[in-house]
Amino acid sequence: MFVHEPKIGKLSSLPKPLVIVLHGCSQSAEGIAKQTQWNILADKYGFYVIYPQQNLYNNPSLCFNWFSSEDVTKSQGESLSIKEMLNHMASNYTIDENRIFVCGVSAGAAMSVVLMTNFPEVIDGGAILAGGPFMPELTDLQRMDMMFSPKENTPEKLGAPIQKLNLGYTGNYPKVVIIQGKNDLVVNPKNADLLVKQWSFLHKINDSLTDTIPEFNQSRDVTKFTFKNSKEETKVIFYDINRMGHSIPIDPGTLPNQGGEKTMYTVDKDFFSTYFIAKDFGLIPEEEK
Repeated sequence: MFVHEPKIGKLSSLPKPLVIVLHGCSQSAEGIAKQTQWNILADKYGFYVIYPQQNLYNNPSLCFNWFSSEDVTKSQGESLSIKEMLNHMASNYTIDENRIFVCGVSAGAAMSVVLMTNFPEVIDGGAILAGGPFMPELTDLQRMDMMFSPKENTPEKLGAPIQKLNLGYTGNYPKVVIIQGKNDLVVNPKNADLLVKQWSFLHKINDSLTDTIPEFNQSRDVTKFTFKNSKEETKVIFYDINRMGHSIPIDPGTLPNQGGEKTMYTVDKDFFSTYFIAKDFGLIPEEEK
């Protein structure tokens, strides 16, 4: 676990939010920190960031084992290991334990969904960049097949296993932000639709779409879909990105809502995904443009 303590933290002893950032296959904690520039936003707006890093012994491709039953169970493996990192942060730093978020890319995105489903009482929101729904009742091979060749399913069949996993839990499930490229050849884009169904079911959102913004942030390839519950609270957000493959969307520049580093893992879509995820999480003032 690598920890970024915000520079603003030296000026205030108030509890601060925490964001967990999970890298994708062949990536590293250092690499994804530079590509997404979460640390820059953390310094500006005052929140902690932690970066769990996979090792070669666990997975030779440095993927988080989102498909492995040994690693996605609450009480063992990588899921428990990351939860223990949160426990460490709560014990050693001044964390706002009501504002803990997770953000992952690819395999890290899939593991983010695992954390959201295993620990809904801990995680307030999650951002899923090129990931898919977690189905705890499936075998390891079935989970991998679902990521590449997802089958159509009903919201109830996608969401009910999560409720069964959390029998007795009566609190809110995490808010979810989904980002998916239409031309992704690694993670089938249909997974984004299944994620919308799964988390809309968990938040008791009906099928009606509450808001659609084409050309979001003046980016011609980004459409933002927003789903609200009966209390008019936004609980599911989906950024559908045209002409984008398996990449992290960025928008290099000097404006407050611009950023990201150009690498083989990122693509300039005039959409600094880190900024808008942070805003959807409530880490950035709503009035800031």
